[in-house]
Amino acid sequence: MLIMHDSGLKDSYPLRDGASFEKNAGSYNITLTDIQDGHVTAHVLDTKCFR
Repeated sequence: MLIMHDSGLKDSYPLRDGASFEKNAGSYNITLTDIQDGHVTAHVLDTKCFR
């Protein structure tokens, strides 16, 4: 999972099955949930911040 911050910096976050956390990337709050088979569901207020 790659998050691009407002500053242009990129952070990578590995997610395990069932793992969930919230990340504030710049002015956006992001909730990432990896629920099954390595498929990731992402809830993002502005998708420009998410890849």
